[in-house]
Amino acid sequence: MGRCRRCDTEIDDSSRFCPFCGAPQTEKAAEQLERYVKRQLESAELQDRTGSGQSSGRRELWDRISYVVGYLTVVVGLSLRATLEGKLLLFSGILVLPPTRRLLGRPLGRPFAREFMIGVYLFFTALAVVSLQFL
Repeated sequence: MGRCRRCDTEIDDSSRFCPFCGAPQTEKAAEQLERYVKRQLESAELQDRTGSGQSSGRRELWDRISYVVGYLTVVVGLSLRATLEGKLLLFSGILVLPPTRRLLGRPLGRPFAREFMIGVYLFFTALAVVSLQFL
């Protein structure tokens, strides 16, 4: 058993990082950590320059609004029972919920953009409203 370079905790000799404090234990691990930190900083700087990063407060507000709109749409869809309009509203309500957006985007490596999901939501909701008017 070895000891951590930073916190002096007993660790396995084959450990690249300390499980207690996270400090790198080999030069190769330290270089890997440094490259990772540089990539994260460059990514954050790029988001700041392009304005693509959103503050967590704004993201939280979007999520809350999406939950409210999604659940209200699901309730309206359920109230229309087994009609086509009810199914369309149910589908669009579930689609706009933040967990759905994240799960659908998982195969792509990132969640779908909110704007895209809102567009799909509006499309299916408008389709339901139009079918209510003509049927």
